[in-house]
Amino acid sequence: MFSRIAFVSLILLILSGVLYTLKLLPDITALFKTTWGLLLLAKIFMVMLVGGVGILIREHLRKNDSPGLTKFLMSDISFMLIIVLIVGTITHLNPVPKNEPLVWKENKQDIEFLVKTSTLSPGKGSLWVTASLPQDGSSIQSIDIVLSPKNKGELAPIDVPLKVNKDESQEKQQVQYKMYETNNLVIPYAGRWQIAVRLVTSNLDEIVIYKDIVVYDVK
Repeated sequence: MFSRIAFVSLILLILSGVLYTLKLLPDITALFKTTWGLLLLAKIFMVMLVGGVGILIREHLRKNDSPGLTKFLMSDISFMLIIVLIVGTITHLNPVPKNEPLVWKENKQDIEFLVKTSTLSPGKGSLWVTASLPQDGSSIQSIDIVLSPKNKGELAPIDVPLKVNKDESQEKQQVQYKMYETNNLVIPYAGRWQIAVRLVTSNLDEIVIYKDIVVYDVK
């Protein structure tokens, strides 16, 4: 009777833990991006070990095997102490990953793109785009960036204003790339976004690259 109650209690504890974790995290992949998530996975593994040892303890009780029972009881207690330590550590950590600056490299149609941001947090930041010159001898006429929300249709795509970076040291030599920048990158809120970079050459060829990003609501 007691073992049945313990089993049901364990299942309920697991289900409530899963639901609470899903409520805390913006998406399940965040488990692998923070110390909090990795410790939670370690805790789940330890709970599984405790459950497995519990089955073995029950079997040794049925066989009245005292030496074997003592060994498994000590293992069970050790695992439980580790779980307590993990839980104590988790309570002091943030489950939401930090927003790291974007460093995005991509090559399309022999043009090398490099997109960097000062931050990816909600609010205002800076952005830089560097693109190599086309191999066909044409020049870069313009580069535009559009920031589009994903899974939230109430907000229209946002045009990010860019200006050419005029570096005097580059003007004195023949450079093989062009840089654009802005200090007015605005991410209104946390969530999933898509960055589209559109390059137009002097031959009116258009090249577009896309990058999906996740902006976390870190408090």
